[in-house]
Amino acid sequence: MSGPLAGIRILDFTTFQAGAQGTVVLADLGADVIKVENTRGGDEGRVIYMVGPLDDRRSVFFYTCNRGKRSLSLDLKRPQAIAAIDKLVGTVDVVVNNFRPGVMERLDLSYERLRGINPKLVYVSASGWGTRGPKATHPALDTAAQARGGLVYHTGDPDGSPLPVGAAAADASGALNLAVAVLAGIVARDRTGEAQMVDLSLYGAVLALQAPEINYSLVSGREMPRAGRTHPLLPTLTRVFATADGFLAVIGVEDTRWPGFCRAVGREDLQHDDRFKHVRQRKWNMEELCAALDPVFRTRPTAEWIQRLEAEDQVCSPVQSHHEVGADPVALENGYIVPLDHPRIGRGKVVGSPFEFNGRPTQTDAVEPRLGEHTREVLAEAGLGTREIEELLASRAARQWA
Repeated sequence: MSGPLAGIRILDFTTFQAGAQGTVVLADLGADVIKVENTRGGDEGRVIYMVGPLDDRRSVFFYTCNRGKRSLSLDLKRPQAIAAIDKLVGTVDVVVNNFRPGVMERLDLSYERLRGINPKLVYVSASGWGTRGPKATHPALDTAAQARGGLVYHTGDPDGSPLPVGAAAADASGALNLAVAVLAGIVARDRTGEAQMVDLSLYGAVLALQAPEINYSLVSGREMPRAGRTHPLLPTLTRVFATADGFLAVIGVEDTRWPGFCRAVGREDLQHDDRFKHVRQRKWNMEELCAALDPVFRTRPTAEWIQRLEAEDQVCSPVQSHHEVGADPVALENGYIVPLDHPRIGRGKVVGSPFEFNGRPTQTDAVEPRLGEHTREVLAEAGLGTREIEELLASRAARQWA
């Protein structure tokens, strides 16, 4: 392994996106992430977002959230498997899970017990709803957190139905929070020499994702309006407009940019209209302003509007589909979209790791492990002898891919 986290070992009990994508960030950065999976079918993420021929389909989701990890397949309900985990705990820096509160304790893998094995252990638990309150032991998934956390309510047209956002925003932000929690735990451990226990949740992540908007509602006493085509609290012109061939986002037209914007759209008269002269007037009269701009933007294609607006130093972007993002030179030249030549999924392009260190991108060619692919290897590293490993496999307390 290479990268800034080379030498860091993580015992990963996470599953699905909010946990597994968090630890894949750490694997991308060079950590040795040992993914613990059950012996029956492994992580349920192995069978969603499937691609390929019907007789040999592969999960793009599992690749995305588990590339670069090693798979250790154990039946955690067996005491022999827990004994093997105990030996591994002494060799790792971090144990991370996203089970419901109480599950790790029932498996005899509590922080208190594992800290006794490894006094410098960083133990990170990511739950659905937090460790306290009426939902603590309930399951959670992305859209449930979005809905309870206010994100669904505030997404969609003001007069339409509330909508979840078009990606697993709660999961993705929860994953990044988990990666930050692991890194902060390692720093604190190294400074103090003491074990660290960190708790976070999917629900907490979706609230933090909207902190400015939620704080506005709570402090002002006024519910923030549903977003629609703009951000309802921004004073500057920020809007999605239909063009002759698609859609265009115009962002942050403040007073210094207002004259140039009017020139770019060929409506210099708007610059001197008393309703729109300053940002405050434009905010008060935003619907009238956009009603005047809507027919203008429909007269030209998106690319032409981008050219005209950027010539006036405006902030603007085409509204792109995923396939358009895959061909975007900004994404390609920065290595945010990278080629994939995968032994099982095949060739294509995928989202890479968004980090560079000293001008070098992080690893992008790793593949996801087969279930139990590294069971023998990892158990041997933990100090188990060949006979012990074979007995675990024979008893089905462990599984080795073949």
